[in-house]
Amino acid sequence: MSDQLTSSNAVIQTDDGHIGSQKSPPLSSNGLVALDLAQHGFYIFPCQSKHGCVGDKTPLVSSWRKASTRDQKKISQWWGVNPHALIAIDCAKSEIVVIDADRHNAEVDGVAHLQEILGSDLTSVGCPIVETAGNGLHLYFAQADQNRFRNARGTLPPGIDVRGDGGYVIAPGSTRASGACWAQKISTPDLLEAKATSTLPQMPEKLSELIRKCITSIIQPAEAGLNKKHNQPISSRTDPFAYALVALKEETNRLSTAARGIRNTTLNNVAFRLGGFVARDWLSRNEVESALKLACLVNGLSTESPGEVQRTLSSGLLAGMNHPHPDLPDLKLIQKKPTTDITGQENTPPITNDHANQTIANDGLLKDFIFDGDVPPNPPPQLVKKLIPQQGICFIGGQSGAGKTFVAVDLAVSLASGISFFSQPTLERVGVVILAAEGAHTLASRIQVARERKTTSQLLPIAWQADVPNLADTRRIRDLITRLGAVDRKFR
Repeated sequence: MSDQLTSSNAVIQTDDGHIGSQKSPPLSSNGLVALDLAQHGFYIFPCQSKHGCVGDKTPLVSSWRKASTRDQKKISQWWGVNPHALIAIDCAKSEIVVIDADRHNAEVDGVAHLQEILGSDLTSVGCPIVETAGNGLHLYFAQADQNRFRNARGTLPPGIDVRGDGGYVIAPGSTRASGACWAQKISTPDLLEAKATSTLPQMPEKLSELIRKCITSIIQPAEAGLNKKHNQPISSRTDPFAYALVALKEETNRLSTAARGIRNTTLNNVAFRLGGFVARDWLSRNEVESALKLACLVNGLSTESPGEVQRTLSSGLLAGMNHPHPDLPDLKLIQKKPTTDITGQENTPPITNDHANQTIANDGLLKDFIFDGDVPPNPPPQLVKKLIPQQGICFIGGQSGAGKTFVAVDLAVSLASGISFFSQPTLERVGVVILAAEGAHTLASRIQVARERKTTSQLLPIAWQADVPNLADTRRIRDLITRLGAVDRKFR
């Protein structure tokens, strides 16, 4: 069974376990670290290294859970093809759980929150600690024998995530081309030795309790008290913060299990609904974005379309924030005439407000329905406004002599130059490859005429070939994708 190694520019397929017949070059430092990690018991796979760009730290292999391995030959293959790839550890197979404390912005400091839980000196925890390239921390623990940790954060503060079964983490020793790296703190136990000798500690109880704490457990009956967030009386109204947390859990679960074909639509709908809670300050934008991104990682959408995830998430969330969630219905129980018990305290037996309960029940029945006007349109990104999407298939049809090739060449020149196509603006300039099933010998002159008519005589990123492969042959398609990657690099 072959493994597929992908990047944004190419797909490289190996079927026989070898890359050509020539002697492989020496492995990069990341490749050597990957081999060392595998020898000490970690299951690994390669990830993108594109700091600051969409797709950074995303898997370079399809089905990474199946592909992660300790096989030295396969690891040498991967890093021989992509020497600068970051090293990712499959947490489930490696029997570890990692606490990931981030410092992505000034507003959310996950490291500070972690220190509030475990104490200012994190080295006293006694686990291996890795300093990330983004100034965060990774704390490594042994996976629990029972009731295993997954990626659910439970009630951890913002900026702290969990990487367990179904998750992965960038390994220590991974180095970017810029020199930024993931490095273990010297004052903590050696990760490789702890793994090889099965001495990784269990997670501290303070952390595990917060992670395992069910969100729904914080929902209390509506009764007199104080709303801790705003220090105001809750009175008999439903606690909106508890309500919003339950909604976050439900919607995140729905998104993480969304089937292929409806994942992006589900993300848009979920982001829109949760945006209404963010607008009311019942949820923070950061915790919503973190939860939905993790759900998209679980359902595979982040791996396949990371840019689309960010665009859809931002669009849906902003639209939802423009439609704040209405006040929750008053669940106050209608009181009978007070009686007095033997202690002198008022005793008021409740009678259920049927109308309020009916409203809640009706809302629950309508939860999965989307009504016209509920969700803003989310048109796909375009190459040519209103005509050509960034992804998909477009057909140019007509009888022989109708000018199909003329239109195709005009479109290619428009996309390669950024000039309007039939009066519609080109929104992104891209390179173009033409697979010419016929008439390839006329393309050079046709492209030159179109280029000089629409722009100048300057050469454009356009290439073509007359040998069109059988598109039903997956092996030929894989070979074509590899060659297209080389064309893309030449364009750049």
